[in-house]
Order: sequence, then C-alpha cells, then structure tokens
Amino acid sequence: MRESPYSFVGSYDVYKSELHKVTDDHVFSVSECENISTKYLEGDKNKCMQIVQYLIYLDSYSEKYISEGCKYLDYWLYDESHQKHKHKKVTLKFYESLNDSYGDSIFRQNICDGSIIDINERIFENIEKLIELYEKFNKFKNNEAPLTGEGCINAKDCVSSYTLQAKKCRETDDNDFCTELEKFRNIYNTRMKNVTSCADLLTFLPSAKNTNLVIILIPIIVILVIPFISFILYKWLRTRIRREKGMLNNAYPEYLDVQYNSERTNTYAEDKMYNIEYHPSQNP
Repeated sequence: MRESPYSFVGSYDVYKSELHKVTDDHVFSVSECENISTKYLEGDKNKCMQIVQYLIYLDSYSEKYISEGCKYLDYWLYDESHQKHKHKKVTLKFYESLNDSYGDSIFRQNICDGSIIDINERIFENIEKLIELYEKFNKFKNNEAPLTGEGCINAKDCVSSYTLQAKKCRETDDNDFCTELEKFRNIYNTRMKNVTSCADLLTFLPSAKNTNLVIILIPIIVILVIPFISFILYKWLRTRIRREKGMLNNAYPEYLDVQYNSERTNTYAEDKMYNIEYHPSQNP
C-alpha cells in the first residue's frame, strides 16, 4: 500500500535532531562515501557520512519509525541537493548507491525502500508548509501557564497559517496533505480546548476537508421524515379500512340482518332454556 510522504511531519524535529548529530566515531569505511559524494553531493564526503550514521541510527528502531525517518531523509536530501541537480531522481539514485555500498553490512539492506520516493516540488512545498505549522505550534504548546502576550500572538499566527493551508487543501485533490492537516488540527484542538485567556483566538480549528453535506443531512432527514410518513400511512390505512367496511355493509345488508336476527334468536333460546332449568330447582 502506498504511504503518505507527509506522515513524518508531526515528528520532524526528532529526525532532524538525529540527522544532525555528527560524530567522528565511524564504524564504516569512508571510501565508498568519497565516490558517492563526488557523484551526487558535489564531493561533500562529510554529508555522506552523516547520512550513513543516520541510517545506522534508524536501523535499531521499529519498521514504522524507520519509515518515517526515511521520509524525513527524502525531504532533507531534496532540500540539500535538488536545487543543484535539476535533473530528476537524484535523491533516489543517491540512496540506491548508498544502499548498494553499505546495505547489509552496517545497516539493513533496502532500509528505506518505499519511503524514499524522490519527492517532487509540490510535495516538498507542502512539507515545508506543514513543518512551518508545527514550528509555530511548538512555540506555545508546552506553556503551562495561561497563554498571554507573545503566546497568544504565536497561537493566532498558527491559526492564520492553518486557515491558509486548509483553503489550499479544499482546492486540491491531495488527500494525503489534507489528512496531515487533520492530524495537526486534532493536536491543536486538544491543546487549546480549555484556553480562554487570548481574546479573539480561534481555539477550535474547523476541518480542512470539504464536508459532504449530503452525508450529514441524510440521517437528519430520515429521522424527521419517518414519523411523518408513519402518520400519513396510519391515516390512509384507517380511512381505507372504514371505506371497505362501509362497502361491505352496503353490499350485504340482508345477510347482516339475517345474521343479526339469528344471533338474537339464539340468545332468546338460550335464555329460555336457562329459565326451564332454573324453575324446577325452586320446586322439588
């Protein structure tokens, strides 16, 4: 199943921190990096070694963590190299060369397969906007005291950015981007649900996705219409039963009279029999 290229954004700061932890404690040969960096990184051997160390770090974690970390690497490599290499698939080719040289020796083979896709400019720009949202949110998310002053300003700035991206979401068909905005929205709404200290601050962000009014209205309409239909049906059935009963009376009047007289005769005969049985009991 295809994965979203944006799913790492909520934890981008974790991966960013690890990628920039450069040490001199190398447990691998640097000769391969020299060759690869000459071809793809303008000879920047240190950057190649930095990435190798990062992949070694990822290799000790779960598949999910590795996948998200590789997506961040894909974004970072695009940012670092794409402007220098206008031809396509530079990032993917760099990763493939790195995987061929070091895979299965210092980190697992094909560690980033499916996660490094050589993102395009549109995806890159969307990632930039999502990261910007989280950076603005991070400025006030951990404030324990009520938001005031600069905290309120940062929160309002965050809302403005979200509103702009939500509008963009509704105008495009990038469902992955919209889904990531929804994730951010939920995080923001949870953080701000009890905030009342900032004047004119929107503390509950609306959905970034287009709301399907038809889906919402169907159950409401059903709830309202069913009692009305039931009442109309009841009135119709009642009228029909009365009409048919009247037609039956008109069609068989003689039969009904005979039946009525017969019932009276039977009742009279039963009463008479009862009286005959009753009198002897009084005069033994």
